[in-house]
Amino acid sequence: MRRMFHFPRKWGIAAVAAGMLLTVTAGAGLQEAEGAQDIAVTINGTDYTLAQFNYYFQSWYDSFSTENAALLPYMFDQSKSLKEQEYEDGRSWFDYFVDESCESMQQIVTLAEEAKKADFVLSKQAHAQVDEVLNTVTDFAGTLGMEADDYLAYFYGEGMDLEEFTACLSDARLADGYAQQVRESFAPDAEQLEAYYTEHTRDFTTVSYERYFARASAMGTQATPEQLEKAKAVADQVYEKVKGGISLQEATQQLSKETGTYHAFDDAQYLDGSVYGDWLFDPERKAGDLFLTQEVNGWYVMVFHSRELADYASISVMDAVFPVDEADGSMDEQLEASCLKAEAFLEEWKKAGAGEAAFEAMARLQSRESGAAFDYPSLTKDVFSAGLNKWAFARERKIGEAAVLYDPEGFHVLYYAGESVPAWQVKAADALKEEAFGSWFDELMKGSELTRHEDVLAHAGGYEN
Repeated sequence: MRRMFHFPRKWGIAAVAAGMLLTVTAGAGLQEAEGAQDIAVTINGTDYTLAQFNYYFQSWYDSFSTENAALLPYMFDQSKSLKEQEYEDGRSWFDYFVDESCESMQQIVTLAEEAKKADFVLSKQAHAQVDEVLNTVTDFAGTLGMEADDYLAYFYGEGMDLEEFTACLSDARLADGYAQQVRESFAPDAEQLEAYYTEHTRDFTTVSYERYFARASAMGTQATPEQLEKAKAVADQVYEKVKGGISLQEATQQLSKETGTYHAFDDAQYLDGSVYGDWLFDPERKAGDLFLTQEVNGWYVMVFHSRELADYASISVMDAVFPVDEADGSMDEQLEASCLKAEAFLEEWKKAGAGEAAFEAMARLQSRESGAAFDYPSLTKDVFSAGLNKWAFARERKIGEAAVLYDPEGFHVLYYAGESVPAWQVKAADALKEEAFGSWFDELMKGSELTRHEDVLAHAGGYEN
């Protein structure tokens, strides 16, 4: 079964402090979890206690819950034990989180060990991020009338204290930073970039098109011949209208939602396994081409409009982000506050001389607060939202311009620093670096050993258990 949810990066920094603290304020916590100082896993010859493992378990659980917040109610009931709820094929959700946490912990520990062997050290920014989490934990513990050590033992189990918590946070940052350094150390040359792009041109192409789906039966079901025949009649009718010069949207606007659905797509990428993907991305396809094809539960009527190759120039921009927090007040209030902060940032920059160096210094500081990246030396069109792209990639854009721009997740202040290398080179380089890093990482993990102590792992997770 294919699960339609997101998986957190396994060697990223651990749980976001705010989410972790909210869990405690709701009355959760391991509360002297059974066997917290017993050995839960052994990685590369080093033993780790259940309290240490719970750090990774909670990090994975919190990251997963945050990234899949909209779908979580359809996955499992958070008020019940994960052991009582099936994930798939007889495995419980508890089994899933233990398995993923074991893999995540093994990867982080192994990468951190490799980083230390290479004398890799944390950047000042990474140190600042770790210190910020530690200060947040200490301050919050104080509001509960607790010492930080007691608070962490309450949350993860006896044996977890501020020193051990710092080690876990630092290892996560160390692993993440070292992984990025290794990835960036792979530098494909011009010939490799050209060859990769030539072989994977389709992957670097986007298309604009419309489609109408004449539904024969409910999604995920196999339609009967009679249902398919009825849907085909609708699709044929729509097809003929469009062929006669009527737009697809106009040809279908009188049809009910039960009959089918219309969608228009801009900048769509190739989707492997799609019944119409090869047709859309055929190099011979031209504007206005029509296509009628069958799916297991209906028929598609397709209209092709245009394609864009990644041969445009990437751009250099800097970005100051003012994110909203859906859990903190209404979205309208959050967006208004975000907008005011963005406008104040822009005015302060203008007073500072409105130069590139001033913007970089201010955006760097804002990045530490927001946690978002601020420097994009070679930005392509698949990174930002359509609204941000419209401003950033506008033909009339001039070097040195900056603007406050709306985004549903919070306002941005963008600074335009000019054009960079062709977008296809950026994408090809990223793909080749990812392939090289993947091979390096797979080899590294082949030499890593994990021993699970199942009797102890059975007590992982505290309140989720």
